[in-house]
Amino acid sequence: MRQSKYSFFVEIYQCGSFSKAAEKLNYTQSAISQFVQSLENDLGVTLLHRSKKGFVLTTDGERMLPIFTDIHDSEKTLSDMLADNPEQLKSKIRIGVFPSISCSILPEAMQSFSQKYPLIDYQVLQGNYNEVEDYIVNGKVDFGFIHYPSIHQLDNHVFDPEPLVVFFRQDHPFSGRSVIPITEMENEKFILNDDGGVTAFLDHFRKNHVRLNITQIVKGNLSQIGFVTAGLGIGMLPQSMIPILPSTVSWCQLDNPPTRTIALACRDYRRLSKVNKLFYSEILAVHKNK
Repeated sequence: MRQSKYSFFVEIYQCGSFSKAAEKLNYTQSAISQFVQSLENDLGVTLLHRSKKGFVLTTDGERMLPIFTDIHDSEKTLSDMLADNPEQLKSKIRIGVFPSISCSILPEAMQSFSQKYPLIDYQVLQGNYNEVEDYIVNGKVDFGFIHYPSIHQLDNHVFDPEPLVVFFRQDHPFSGRSVIPITEMENEKFILNDDGGVTAFLDHFRKNHVRLNITQIVKGNLSQIGFVTAGLGIGMLPQSMIPILPSTVSWCQLDNPPTRTIALACRDYRRLSKVNKLFYSEILAVHKNK
C-alpha cells in the first residue's frame, strides 16, 4: 500500500525543517520543497510559511493538519491490517533488477510470494548496475539489486561475493576442462558485457598481469551469449546465470576468477511499506536456499 501525499506531508511536518525531512526521508531539500509546493497547488492553499530557520504552519495548514494526520494514522493501520490478511492484501511492488537476477532469484521469489499474497502486482524495471541504482535513488522503484559498494548512501543487504565463470562454444578448445589458468585468457577473443561493473572486472585482470583481447563490447548478457554462440569469442558471466546457457555452450572456472558483490538496496528500509518489507524478506530467503 503506497503512502498518500497527505500522509507524506505529515512526516515532513513532524521533522520540523526541510533539511531534517530530507535527511530522514532520504530526499534532497529541493525535492521536499517541490513536493510541498505541488500539494499546495493541488489544494489551492498555502500550508507552510518558509524561513531560513525552517517553517511554520499557516492558518490553512493548522486547519488541515489534523485531517492529514488522521489519514496518515489510518493508512499505517490499514497497511498493517492488510499485511496480516494475505487474501485481502492488494498492492504493487516496484523493484529494479539486472539480467542475472531476472533469470534466477526474482522469478522464484515472485512465485512463492504470489502464493501467499495472490493480489500483489509487480512492476519490474531492468537495467545495468548503474541504471538500477539510479532507479532507487530517483524513486522509480521501492528497492532493487545493485552492485556493491554503492556510489550513493543506501540501505543495503550485502550478499556473499559470486565468482564469474568462462563460457564458450562446445567446439572450443576449453571444452572438457573444469578449470583453466587465468593467463590462458590472453590468447582468446573476448566478448565484454558492459553491465556497469566493467572497471572492477578489468582491474582484476590487470592486477593479475593479464591483458584481455576484447574484440566486441555488448550491452546485456543475452547479447553476449548470442555472440559467443556464434563463435565470435568467449565471455564471462556470473555463476548464477549458468542455468540459462544454451545447450551448444559450455563453461568452466578460472583458477583465479573475478567476482562480483551485489546487494539488495533501498533508500531507507524503515520507510518501506509492510508489503515491501515482506517481499524483501522473501527474496533473502530464496537467495539463502540457492
